[in-house]
Amino acid sequence: MAFFVIFFTFCCRIGLNRTADEVTYTEGEARYKCDNCGRSYKNKCTLTQHSRNECGQIPQFECNICDYKCNRKSNFKRHYILLHYKELP
Repeated sequence: MAFFVIFFTFCCRIGLNRTADEVTYTEGEARYKCDNCGRSYKNKCTLTQHSRNECGQIPQFECNICDYKCNRKSNFKRHYILLHYKELP
């Protein structure tokens, strides 16, 4: 039971309980747009993070079990927990 509570808390912190609908913004809310790829963000700091770490960058995080690659550590953690956690010895 303690493992479940810790795992659930971790999942909530990295956003595993969010759906795509919860993180999608309407046109009026997304005020900042990336000049390179056209993605829109509600906050300027999120656009800055996108520009610095994602847009046009080679993915920094690679899964050693499958061919998944991403630029954000939180996305890699979510991938690993959801797809490979039960495969651990």
